[in-house]
Amino acid sequence: MSPPCGRYPRLYWPQQRRFPPMHQVALSVSQLRCACVSPEWREDYLAGGKPSTFSFGSGVAVHGAAFHRIAEDFIDWALHPSYSREADQLDDESSIARKMQHLGGEELIEKLLHQGEVDSAALVGEAMFNFARRLVQLRQARRSFASWGEIFLSQEVTISNVLVYGGGEGAVFVSGKLDSLRIHPNGQLEIVDYKLSHGSEMEKELVQIAIYRKLLEQTRRGFRYRGCLEYFLPELVTQELDPDDLDAIYEKWVTPTLPLLLPQQQAKATPVTVPAATSLTPTPEPDAAKPPKEQKPPSSADSPSASGPSAATSASAHDTKPLCLGKGIGLASQPVTLDAEQLKRHSAFLGGAGSGKTTLALLLIEQLLERGIPAVLLDRKGDLCRYADPDAWATPPGAGPDAESPSRRKKLRDSLDIRLYTPGSPAGRELTINPVPDGIMDLPPYERDTLLKSSAAALGGMLNITKAGDPRIPILAQAFRLLTTHRPQERVSLQTLIEFIGSGDPSLQEAIGVIDKKHCAKLAENLQTFDLMQGHLLSGSASSSSTHRGAPAAEELNAELLLGRGQHAIPGQTRLSIVSTKFLGDKETTLFWVAQLLIELNRFASRNPSATLQGVLLFDEADMYLPAIAKPATKEPMENLLRRARSAGLGVMLATQSPGDLDYRCRENVLSWFIGRVQQPTALEKLRPLLQDSGIAQEKIASQSVGQFHFVDESGARPIKTDRNLVSTEQLPEERIVYLAHAQRS
Repeated sequence: MSPPCGRYPRLYWPQQRRFPPMHQVALSVSQLRCACVSPEWREDYLAGGKPSTFSFGSGVAVHGAAFHRIAEDFIDWALHPSYSREADQLDDESSIARKMQHLGGEELIEKLLHQGEVDSAALVGEAMFNFARRLVQLRQARRSFASWGEIFLSQEVTISNVLVYGGGEGAVFVSGKLDSLRIHPNGQLEIVDYKLSHGSEMEKELVQIAIYRKLLEQTRRGFRYRGCLEYFLPELVTQELDPDDLDAIYEKWVTPTLPLLLPQQQAKATPVTVPAATSLTPTPEPDAAKPPKEQKPPSSADSPSASGPSAATSASAHDTKPLCLGKGIGLASQPVTLDAEQLKRHSAFLGGAGSGKTTLALLLIEQLLERGIPAVLLDRKGDLCRYADPDAWATPPGAGPDAESPSRRKKLRDSLDIRLYTPGSPAGRELTINPVPDGIMDLPPYERDTLLKSSAAALGGMLNITKAGDPRIPILAQAFRLLTTHRPQERVSLQTLIEFIGSGDPSLQEAIGVIDKKHCAKLAENLQTFDLMQGHLLSGSASSSSTHRGAPAAEELNAELLLGRGQHAIPGQTRLSIVSTKFLGDKETTLFWVAQLLIELNRFASRNPSATLQGVLLFDEADMYLPAIAKPATKEPMENLLRRARSAGLGVMLATQSPGDLDYRCRENVLSWFIGRVQQPTALEKLRPLLQDSGIAQEKIASQSVGQFHFVDESGARPIKTDRNLVSTEQLPEERIVYLAHAQRS
């Protein structure tokens, strides 16, 4: 299927290493499918022909490609952060079908009617209604539905050049692009292939899904993939396959065919039959009004693993015991626990100074680190940097949560790879950012434009361009757009930006229209001044090119680096990254830097789906990034991350000692709330809706002692007394933070 312009979101799995065998064959998934199920097709292909992978029926034209575009445009719209709230309200076939009509369906039907294709127009309308009906079924299969992001991980997963067969005689590489990747109600990932109509091609389509499963397993190890083939005409029909069914199909159809595709092995194929255990008879879907079939609870083997070899243990081997919070308060005080997977739906820790909120957040993070789940801590005050101080690991926090604390503390420290970063301080361990994040051209146009405008506004804030309507901000946004569009393979460095804007490039002059050209010269001057004064914050600037005396070259901000994934992983160790923002200077600079971090995390989330928890992110003093009134550069990307991170298995943890300043409109995206002692009247008033819904009296919140919290989630509210965490934290002086970071880097 040809992808429409601007698909959302795209996932690109890494290319496999190519070896130099005697003979290489490169096929698409569709070609390999045809080679497996049709000896005639295979013989034609091996003889040098170019046989078609499509079969064309003789009846009414159904316009499958156009239908695909409309269906995918609807999913793109439903997943986009700007529209997800509206999309999540659509809960019946009619409302979904109407939205599909608005997104191109009505235009297509009118076009067909104008061309006299009345029957085709009727079929497209029926297909859209059946597609909507299927979405309702998927929604009803969830015990509780919060967003379409719980169901759809991604549209259009592209996989390139995967080695599926290799031997002395040669190798076979396969590439493809599957329609969609969903989360099945039992927790497994589900490869989805949907078609407008079906005929005699069922066997081919099932083989195709089996091939996609093999490709994903080669490039995304540790996951268990199901399959689902969906037809929308003449009625809604689905064919589901569990992982074992797909394995059997692959072994029966594909494995015997692969060696036959190499020159030395070209011979008549052994007849291949579908295993008896796999039914090829489509199963018509029940009416949407009927309750969905009860799903078998997922086993640990079925749960997708957090990818990347950084974890001390793989996700499939993660400890499934609940996290310990402490004990309930009352006569029958029982231990209170929390399922680690619940943190995918985010958490908030509220309380005044000295309430124990940071201790509680770190208690959970330490237990996750013990299970091999990495963490990123954003530290404004300097107390979280204590984890990078060797002295902290030798100093117990009071009595510790239990008698085993000393041995647990040592075991945890031995399993960690701790990184302390000091952006803004070349003397420590720099972490530079790009003015425009990498991979922006992979995003759909509307999301790309939003990101470019946000980046321009954030950089403008660093340049002290704060006046509303200042023409330098749109000039900056247009420069970003032109450079990323016309030089997609080049990174937009600060030096490139200065030269492009200052040169009076004709394309930029045309893009800004009647805006006075003198603003370009002024903006270039502002950027040059910034480069001289603070350019070390950005990658590719003149000042970041010459490192601080005695300091190695700065590292670049990268989510995989922070989480210890891919090339940044250290086998057998779990990454704990601490980012100190104390050295970024003024508030606007800090907000710009954190906004770029949030944008990078959003990009990572869109490219790395996971049905299980694969990392947590703690934002201390989160009210600065998500304030109730103001709209800093961090606010929109933080809101986007709260919506998107769940599908990537990233848990966002928001902590603040000024709960009255936090924007509680994020409440619908945060499941777990830990409310400590809050005594300020303004803060209590802001908390009133949450407290009333949970049945908590305001006076109880104000009278809590240190370490006492009300834990609120879907199951209700309960008072708890939390345990201590393992590592004692205290605010470190700046020189100590720089020393620790520099010592690590050296």
